[in-house]
Amino acid sequence: MIQSSPAPTTKTLAAGIAGAVTMIVVWTVKTWGKVDIPPEIAVAISTVISFAASYLTPPRESDILIRGPE
Repeated sequence: MIQSSPAPTTKTLAAGIAGAVTMIVVWTVKTWGKVDIPPEIAVAISTVISFAASYLTPPRESDILIRGPE
């Protein structure tokens, strides 16, 4: 499949933003809340939330994949 535009799809943007926001929240909880969150757990939380955000985000009309040569 070939993407019709070089711009990231809506689902890709949602996953990236969700991952970044999740890590900021984890950092805030660790710094200000004085809660020790192991790095492995922080990454797992970020992964699950990023997946959920990208799964639940509908594609916009311009997010069209073009079937390429197979």
